[in-house]
Amino acid sequence: MTPAASTDSGYRSTLDEANERYDTIKAQLKDGLAQKRQVDQDLTDLETQIYLYEGSYLNSTALSGGNVIRGFDSYMKTNTFGTGNVRGNDASYPVPNDDRMFSTSSATHLRSLALKMNEAAEPNGRPDDNKRETDADQPLGYKLKKKT
Repeated sequence: MTPAASTDSGYRSTLDEANERYDTIKAQLKDGLAQKRQVDQDLTDLETQIYLYEGSYLNSTALSGGNVIRGFDSYMKTNTFGTGNVRGNDASYPVPNDDRMFSTSSATHLRSLALKMNEAAEPNGRPDDNKRETDADQPLGYKLKKKT
């Protein structure tokens, strides 16, 4: 065996090992990204539930004399006769964002709302896989680095 042949076979085995490691790491990255997407989706669903429950609570208690955000000052002043509904028969009114203490305290709340709106706008409920990811598609705090 010539020295060139032994060097060539050593190079090939190193290259094969590097390719195997690359494929393994690539598969791990794909799995990690899939898990991250699932966690992001779960977080979005949870924040949406908090937003809806909070709105429901604020809406129902605003008509009955008070809540933990606005206080209970008007609790004793409400009409105890009849329906007790100070606003009449208006069963629903828009809750101001200033009153949403729990859902707006999350750093990712606005991103979750945007994702839910985008999800509703997509025809199949999933973003187009052929679409290239942009800075707007990244989680807050992360930026795409472009290769030069």
